[in-house]
Amino acid sequence: MNIVFLDAYPTAKGLTYERFEKLGSFKVYQETPYNLAAERMAGCEIVIINKNNTNTGLVVSDTTDMDSENYRG
Repeated sequence: MNIVFLDAYPTAKGLTYERFEKLGSFKVYQETPYNLAAERMAGCEIVIINKNNTNTGLVVSDTTDMDSENYRG
């Protein structure tokens, strides 16, 4: 499973990511500019967004392989 955290910088200090790392490939970016969001989300099953200026259209633009039971948007 591929997981990405787009903007970890504003989160609480001391936050650990061990639980995410156990689930699969986990990548953390301290900040993600809008123009890099789609590239960084590509191929990820889980995207964590804290304070990123990512719009809903960008996040759900490719849901062709998602079934309605698992989709939350």
